[in-house]
Amino acid sequence: MRGYNPAMTDPLPETTVVPDVDVVPDVDVVPDADGASPASTRRMISLGAIALIAVAALAVLEIVAIAIGSAGQWAIADVLGRAIIGLTVATLVLGIVAAVRKRGGRLGAVAAVVSILINPLVLIGLLRALGG
Repeated sequence: MRGYNPAMTDPLPETTVVPDVDVVPDVDVVPDADGASPASTRRMISLGAIALIAVAALAVLEIVAIAIGSAGQWAIADVLGRAIIGLTVATLVLGIVAAVRKRGGRLGAVAAVVSILINPLVLIGLLRALGG
């Protein structure tokens, strides 16, 4: 049969049969040692990096809360302070998990230490101890 096209003889016109076509591999994509392409082996951000970014955001939020409290808006500063206390505990746990599971261990350990230091309760205790 000359010029046979299975798409033309399909009894169901809404379905299309695509004939087998040899795919030419992309020259720029070179598989790695496992045979997977680089696109399928994207590097994920580590858990420790996520914890450290969250702690940095909390540090900025704590500075904002101190500025708001200094301006006399005690209710807003109190709510922010309580939220920061809870969230620093969460980032402490996240940093410890990252360090123990070796998913960004060094960053997780740094995040855990900074979480302790920027916790408002710990910070008040440190400032009182240093102030006499």
